[in-house]
Amino acid sequence: RQAPGLSQPVSSVNELAPALREALSEQPANVDALIGPLLDLDQVVDAVQSNATAAFAIVGAAGVGKSTWIGALHARLAALETPPQVDCIRITHRIHDADSALALLAPLDALRGDGDGDDDGAAAMGDRFARGPRRVIILDDVGCCVLKAMDGMVGFDTLATVIARSLSNVVWVLTFSDHAYRRMKQLRLERDLFTHVVQLREWDEQRIGALIYDRMERAGVTPHFDDLIDPDLDLADSFAEATRVA
Repeated sequence: RQAPGLSQPVSSVNELAPALREALSEQPANVDALIGPLLDLDQVVDAVQSNATAAFAIVGAAGVGKSTWIGALHARLAALETPPQVDCIRITHRIHDADSALALLAPLDALRGDGDGDDDGAAAMGDRFARGPRRVIILDDVGCCVLKAMDGMVGFDTLATVIARSLSNVVWVLTFSDHAYRRMKQLRLERDLFTHVVQLREWDEQRIGALIYDRMERAGVTPHFDDLIDPDLDLADSFAEATRVA
């Protein structure tokens, strides 16, 4: 981004005006713009409050709103009269093997060493999670465990073992890109791990427009596009020419 009057781009979003920083926030200015997918948050909240067995797959293309969905889930759970423990791990690197998958979850394994022989396997970790506090565990971008390589599903299979053995006490929420979820289903048809699948729909022009105007209203800015229109341009002739070329 280029700041007016500066020869160098803005190096930090903190250099922008507060109203503009708020308008550019990744958080939705108005959750009504996402009302379709956000309705599925109720399923997670209901599972937490009813102590139900639940594992959620949140599926969508890049930029569709998976991180926003997770942020909204955090807010919804925190607003409960008795908020549950919520742990969130964003996976930022490829998980190639079982050890890497277990290391990812190790910071949440508070009961390790409680007399079960310190078994480092996935089954033992899942059993410890089942004995631990009731909680929600969110794993963001599980596609990092679904690799196009020989034995590329080992990391996911390890996580799946932990999840399956701890469902009695943990509500799991995992996010996938569309292609990673499809690949997982193709390769693991026999594993029915998820009780709920939330497919986030792509943004159409109407929803994008509503979100832009909502953000601008929040920032106190009235967008107008008159300066982008060439007053000397004959739109009828341009459309006719475009139609002829097509």
